[in-house]
Amino acid sequence: MQHAGRLNSPQGDTCAFSEQAWQQLALSAIDARSQARSGRTTFKLRLHNGSRELFDPACFGRVAISYFLLDQYGETIERVNPRSPLGRAVGPGESIDVTVELVVPDKLPRQVAQLRFSVLVEKRFWLFRKCPEHALDIPVAMGVPAARRRSYPASKHAAFTAQSATLPSVADVAQYSELSTEILRAPRPMAFACGAYSAAIAEQYAVESRALSLGVYSAKRLMVVGSCGLQYDGEALACKPAGIFRAKLPPYRDPDHVLRVRGTCVLFGPVYWNWGHWLIDHLPKLYLVQLAGWDIARLNYLLPIDTPVWVERLLLMIGIRMDQLVRYTDAVEADEILIPTKIRHLHVFSPLLAEVQRFLCDRLSHCVDSSNSYDRLYFSRSDGNAYRVMQGEPEVETMMRKAGFRVLQPEKLPLERQLGLYRHATVIGGEYGSALHGSLFSEKNPTVFALKSTWPQPGFVQSGIGDALHQPTGYVFGESRDRRVFTIQPGDVEEALDIIASSVS
Repeated sequence: MQHAGRLNSPQGDTCAFSEQAWQQLALSAIDARSQARSGRTTFKLRLHNGSRELFDPACFGRVAISYFLLDQYGETIERVNPRSPLGRAVGPGESIDVTVELVVPDKLPRQVAQLRFSVLVEKRFWLFRKCPEHALDIPVAMGVPAARRRSYPASKHAAFTAQSATLPSVADVAQYSELSTEILRAPRPMAFACGAYSAAIAEQYAVESRALSLGVYSAKRLMVVGSCGLQYDGEALACKPAGIFRAKLPPYRDPDHVLRVRGTCVLFGPVYWNWGHWLIDHLPKLYLVQLAGWDIARLNYLLPIDTPVWVERLLLMIGIRMDQLVRYTDAVEADEILIPTKIRHLHVFSPLLAEVQRFLCDRLSHCVDSSNSYDRLYFSRSDGNAYRVMQGEPEVETMMRKAGFRVLQPEKLPLERQLGLYRHATVIGGEYGSALHGSLFSEKNPTVFALKSTWPQPGFVQSGIGDALHQPTGYVFGESRDRRVFTIQPGDVEEALDIIASSVS
């Protein structure tokens, strides 16, 4: 019987590769995804030769990387799977990257749970059968339907060009990995409503039921212009599920400078300068990308050049490395761009927000400063918001202090300190806005109350957060003189404080 390490090459030469050398071949995953997905996709692997001998596939006839389909019990699902040949020799201490074609059917008698990759010397042996530690097992994303690819034929492209009133969508050029489809309804009723509450406010609070699809678009040959302008083959694209709307997009233009990036990049989307939108829109997208099967530690993240420094700080605290952040001035192209959807519609959130909360709190737990924690917090905006003015702010702050609240301006505190405050509070109040959205980081299901104008904007995002995270949310409404100025009556604040005192121990 011929030794596995000494096989005759087609040229008749004899190539030596010892048993010990075979044992030092190692496979590792270098794909942007941590999981494989059903359907027809690819997965990137790296074969490393840790031996002191040359590994030349030409010496052994045909050497490839292939895989087995395994069910949830680790049993093989018999099927002939694609094989990806090794294209060159691998010297001692060297590596070779291989893109393996995957075909993972959706409909089999048993569900595919993982793939087992290994080197295959065709018509000879699988290496993992000789060296069990060589097997590389990669999970297959469970519960995620197969990605749906929509074609973008030339005829349709021409139709879009001719009909400028209809803006094409990213869905026409991208692959979409859908994570869930949910029917969303208005949040549960307000915990309390004091002051100038009216039928018009009740009507605004109610949201017509609608389906919300959560997932991630992945597109090639896509250009990002500005903060979130999407362009493909001379057309501007919208992506409504990601908050990129036609009405807010600039017209198509040729950018002055295009930064080209290798690998896969994530686009967060518009309003990248606002703390509240990072909490309710952008940070949840990290979780959606991970849930869809990508490894967030192997991706790049697009940030316009004027993104605030605190965004970088927040992403670093979550575990994103500085070398993963791509700042660009005008436009950027990448091998692949991921566009996650938003996790909400208006002020209605997917129940997945609870999973987002756990994901963020786990990743941020190492940097929380809990040196001084308070049960009751009131966040003041007395000198932090020039756009909206709440008349009566000094009187309200005095009332809060008398009621045992710690009055703070969170934007003046380090992020670590802010996280510690949110984490331990049982009651959080303040003028309606981004500071209250930090209840996302709370671990105690706090009661949240907002002092809010009767003007239609802003809406009721805080109620959506409270509904998804089981945080009772109430309001003190003040009459609006115009879009900017509203007045809170002390008696209405007293009523709200009495309600809170009777419901929160």
